Amino acid sequence: MTYSGVNRRKGPDLIVRIYHKLTAVTTVVNILLVTISGIAKPRNVTMFDRFADSTQKGGWDSELYSYLIYLILFQFIISATGLFLNYTRHHRKRDSYSLLLGGSLIISVIAGIYLLV
Repeated sequence: MTYSGVNRRKGPDLIVRIYHKLTAVTTVVNILLVTISGIAKPRNVTMFDRFADSTQKGGWDSELYSYLIYLILFQFIISATGLFLNYTRHHRKRDSYSLLLGGSLIISVIAGIYLLV
């Protein structure tokens, strides 16, 4: 039985719109993670620092480090939720999974293990 009436769809439904917004939020969180980790990590000791016998403050900035942990957890939750929504909407042949959300999920797991170990 085929339906030959008017297509009443006005655009993507709520789940697809949420899924696209989660992808955008994940992109912003990725940029924040790279920026904050660049600021929080300890400075490398160079040859000139050794020559001048300057003392270096060692270790990560603890406040920014805690922000990194929370952002990685937030990224994991957002990526997993987005992939779950993508999985529930994956019915047609032209539907595809988001590589950005999958990559963000993998990055958040690896970064979480790296920072917590």
